[in-house]
Amino acid sequence: NLIRKTFDEALEKFQDNSIDILHIDGLHTHEAVKHDFESWFPKVKKDGIIIFHDTNVIEDDFGVYKLWEELQEKYVNVIFFHSFGLGVLFLDNSKKEDISQMEKRWQMHYSYLSESLKSG
Repeated sequence: NLIRKTFDEALEKFQDNSIDILHIDGLHTHEAVKHDFESWFPKVKKDGIIIFHDTNVIEDDFGVYKLWEELQEKYVNVIFFHSFGLGVLFLDNSKKEDISQMEKRWQMHYSYLSESLKSG
């Protein structure tokens, strides 16, 4: 179901521990993205995934990269460098070894696909 609301307005529609995958791509200041992460974190399942867009944008008032740097130290993660950066955070740290083994392959695969789509 499509819900046309801001992140804050939609928050009450979801129960805690009910979301498998959350994609955060709202306002891009450090304060805004941190607020979205902290507000929605309880809604994500303990083995869920949180995706952040624009993790590689370091300009103007963009602050996603700052939050991403903080979260990388705490959670298993993979970052994709194309399309301004896509950070994938895995809340289940028990999968660290499996994800680490796949990270480079995923990065190369999706980077190649991104370049292929650009060139037509």
